[in-house]
Amino acid sequence: MSRCFQFFISLVCCLTLNNSALRAQDDKKINNQYWLDFIPHLTLSDAFELYGDASLRISNEGKQKIYVLRPSLKLQASPIVSLHAGLGFFYNELTDFKDLLEVRPWEGLKIGWPRIKGINVKHYFRLEQRYFIYQENKKDLFLHRMRYQLKCKVPLNKNTVGEKTLYLPLAFEWLGTSDEELQTVWMSQNRMTAGIAYVFNKFWGLEFEYMYWWSRNLPSKSMEPSDQVFRLRLLRNGWILGE
Repeated sequence: MSRCFQFFISLVCCLTLNNSALRAQDDKKINNQYWLDFIPHLTLSDAFELYGDASLRISNEGKQKIYVLRPSLKLQASPIVSLHAGLGFFYNELTDFKDLLEVRPWEGLKIGWPRIKGINVKHYFRLEQRYFIYQENKKDLFLHRMRYQLKCKVPLNKNTVGEKTLYLPLAFEWLGTSDEELQTVWMSQNRMTAGIAYVFNKFWGLEFEYMYWWSRNLPSKSMEPSDQVFRLRLLRNGWILGE
């Protein structure tokens, strides 16, 4: 347990020091973001589950606020395979520009394999359709977004994640799109996540995550550090506590 916790602290420290070094060396602007999420869950049947998230995201030194509402549905197709779909609404409140509404229908496939000593490794494949609706004389934008996430939760005080469990959420995610004409939307991103979390009981859980992003806006460009995200997630009930 102590080794895992030391690993988490060391990882966050290394990323923070790396961020500072990049700023000092190349004068790069690393954007800080702060996310607050509430994720409820409702069981509809043995196979179907309704869930979603409501979020507030603040970035660009307070110059941008994003309000997120994303109802989603899960179908457990087999013990290790689940199908997901949802519709996300992202309202961007900008200080220097007119507001922007983004609508994201999406479809996903999640595979839970392998299971290593109480740790469930998850592979999450997702395809998003993103519609950008501008509140000004500007052409609306549409693109497909592809995502792959590798994630696991490492229990610290128990063999598996359950009630009264302290654990480490760890993840790596890749995002990309094939549209080469986009100039203002990132073509691709890599995201690494490390955190600390606790399951209070079968109804409530709390996660704190630190995410570090590398991004580029054209396929010909190299990945560069762009964002670090501090995220607090309040989980209500359901499979999301134990996955």
